[in-house]
Amino acid sequence: MGSMDKPKTRTVVVWGDSIAASGWPQLLETTFNVCCNTGLPLRVVNSGQGGNPAACARKEFGQNILAHQPDVVIIQFGLNDQRFDGSRGPLPISTPDEFGDHLAEMIRLCRVEACAEVIVFGNHRTLVSLMLPSGISYDETVCVYNRVAATVAAAAGVRFVGMREALQHPDIPYTRLLADDGVHLSPLGMECYSRIAATELLRLPKN
Repeated sequence: MGSMDKPKTRTVVVWGDSIAASGWPQLLETTFNVCCNTGLPLRVVNSGQGGNPAACARKEFGQNILAHQPDVVIIQFGLNDQRFDGSRGPLPISTPDEFGDHLAEMIRLCRVEACAEVIVFGNHRTLVSLMLPSGISYDETVCVYNRVAATVAAAAGVRFVGMREALQHPDIPYTRLLADDGVHLSPLGMECYSRIAATELLRLPKN
């Protein structure tokens, strides 16, 4: 690259549900461009949609991901796939196996169709005391879908980030990282998410 050439802006698309839609991807752009000081400009596109399961999101790849020509896609789903909304009788929106199939196809589309790097985020620990129709608690079910996501990411050869572990901080009470509903992020939680994501982006090849 010539000395007068500007470095290419890297486009990162965050593909997720209300956890992304609530705002942490907007903080990521500032966190990376200002705090990391790499000289490699970053543009972040937030494709998070509240209530969206992977079962639906995979069908929206064209308009929500490919249209932005991403260099990197951060994928985080599962919280809505595990919901029992009555549309499938006794089954959740996606069973764990179905969720795995959806996620595998999403990773494939990002890598093959968009030629993008992929990072998969597992979901953070929730503080919801709710027993689901499956007989398993809400947060235990989050762990089940996280394990599926980790397995699918490993099989595809892409990085998995266990946000359940990464979000917790020894000096910050966990309740301060979440909103009052025990699922969504507080402003501090969003800031922590953006810093974790920025660190993961620094691990990727520079070209």
